[in-house]
Amino acid sequence: MQKSKKQKTPDSSSYLALYGSLMSPFTTQEALGLSGQLTLLGKCQLAAKLYDLGDYPGLTLSKHKSDIVHAELYSFSNQAVLTILDEFEDYQPDDDQTSLYKRILINLLEPQIEAWVYVYNQAVLESNFIASGSWETYLAGRK
Repeated sequence: MQKSKKQKTPDSSSYLALYGSLMSPFTTQEALGLSGQLTLLGKCQLAAKLYDLGDYPGLTLSKHKSDIVHAELYSFSNQAVLTILDEFEDYQPDDDQTSLYKRILINLLEPQIEAWVYVYNQAVLESNFIASGSWETYLAGRK
């Protein structure tokens, strides 16, 4: 008897990589009522580029493993977390064209697991590139 492959549903991963104002040093999670719904597992890295969009960063995925964004890895069990974050990130699952961000399931560089990440869905200016790949480090240097 052949085993059937389990298909992934859009919300099948319970891991989330956060790289900006939703990270633990900031108060956004608490403001969104997510305290206690996200469990910080530690640091993570993904192949991407980070850009300064003013009050928050934007991330674009990269095929180059030398382009690294430093983020925090979280786990969650309540899928309603994604609904709250989708609204916060202006992601409309049925309308990729007008969404500010898109939620995409990617393979992280470290640790090597799949996690959701919010990817900026608009044009970016290379002059706003954050070379450190860290929003927290960048903000500390901006002050």
